Formats: sequence, C-alpha cells, structure tokens
Amino acid sequence: MLAQHHGAKPDYSDAWRVHRYWKRAPLVGMGCAIALLVAMGQFAALQRLEPALPVFGLALVALFVVANIRLARFVCPRCGKRFNSRMLDGGALRADAGKACGHCGLALYG
Repeated sequence: MLAQHHGAKPDYSDAWRVHRYWKRAPLVGMGCAIALLVAMGQFAALQRLEPALPVFGLALVALFVVANIRLARFVCPRCGKRFNSRMLDGGALRADAGKACGHCGLALYG
C-alpha cells in the first residue's frame, strides 16, 4: 500500500469496483437470459436447452438475491460501517439515501 501524502485524497477504487460489480451483475444476468431466450427461438440446436430453463431461472433469481445482499451489506471504505444503513432519518427517507454513507457521509463512488 502506498503512503498517503498529507492532504491527498484516499483511494477507494477497489471498494467502488466491487460495488459496481454487484450493482451490474443482475443486469448482465438478465441480459444473458434474454439473449438465450431469443437465441433459442432462432436456432433449433439451442431448443434442446428448454428443459434446463427452470434451472437457469433459479440461477438468475439466486444472482438477484446474492447481489442485493452484497449491496445491502456493503461496507463504507472510509468508516468501515454499513454504507446503506440509517436510510431513515427521523422517520423519513434521507435525501442522500443510497448516494452517501449514512455514518460518515462519503459520497457513493466519491
């Protein structure tokens, strides 16, 4: 790890890379599922995969669940607490909910 110079902005790029990965994973999975379904309608050779569609569907649902759990439990790289905790402020949704850490205020991807 490189030493931080006084006043230098800390590098949280690895943490943000992980966050982006889990944020995009369900979209990529859904895109692959749609592409598979379209391809199965166009190519007879792929139609023999039809019995496996329930397994692919369950895998997609599992991907959604795991991604949501990983994002919900994402740890703020600055303060080390859950980034998305304290979503409610005084009974109302925080204005920066999901866009900044609920503890230290670090902006998402900031």
